[in-house]
Amino acid sequence: MPRPSHNNKKNSATQRMEDAFWQLLAEHEYRTITIVDIVRTAKVNRNSFYYHYTGLADLATQAIGHVVTAVPSRLKYEGNTPEQLAQTLSEAIQTPEQCRRMEKLTLLAGPHSSPELQEMLHQYQRMVLADIMHIDLEHINRKTNILLDFAAGGLISVLGRWPVITQPKRDKGELEQDIAAIASGIYMSASSEDMLDYWKRIFQDNDSHTGTAKTSQDDAKESSR
Repeated sequence: MPRPSHNNKKNSATQRMEDAFWQLLAEHEYRTITIVDIVRTAKVNRNSFYYHYTGLADLATQAIGHVVTAVPSRLKYEGNTPEQLAQTLSEAIQTPEQCRRMEKLTLLAGPHSSPELQEMLHQYQRMVLADIMHIDLEHINRKTNILLDFAAGGLISVLGRWPVITQPKRDKGELEQDIAAIASGIYMSASSEDMLDYWKRIFQDNDSHTGTAKTSQDDAKESSR
C-alpha cells in the first residue's frame, strides 16, 4: 500500500474530489458511486479527474490514506504504558479536527462501505500502527505481524461501533474503558510483554472497575500461588 503524499499545497481540485468522495460515501453505498457523481459533486470536469486519478479506486485509496495517516504526532509510542496511551488517545480524539477525521473513518466500517474499502483501511491502519510503534514492516517477525493484524482488525471493529461509543449521553467511565481497550490493542502490537499475562491483568483491572466480586474459587487459586 503506497503512502499518501501530505503536500500542504494540495491541489484544490484534488481536495474537492476527496471531499466529494466522503460526502457521497455518507449518502450512498460505495458500489453505486460513479466518477460522474464525483465530478458533479466536486464541480470539476472529467479531464481534471483523470489527470489526478486512474479511476474511482485510485481516488478512494488517496482519500482513505490521507485520513487514516493524519495521526497526531503525540501518539507516537515512546515506551508508554497502556494507561498513558489511553490518556493521550482520549485527549487526541476530542479535538474538532480528529472528530471530523473519525466521522470519515466510521464510514469505512459502516453499511455504505465495501470489502475493497475495508481492505484499504486495514492496510493503512497497519502502516499507521507500525509508525506509532516504530515497527519496520520490511523486517517484521511473525508474532509482531500477527499482533499488528489483530490490532488493526480490532480498530476497524471499534470504528463500526464508534457512533455508539461516543454518543453524548453515554457514561464517561464506559467511554474511558473503551478507549483503554483501543490503547491496549495498540500497545500489544509492539510490546514484548506476554500476551496471556497482559490480558489477564487487563480483565482483572476491568473487573475491579466494574465491581465484579471475586469468588471463593478465585481466592483459593490466589492463595495456592
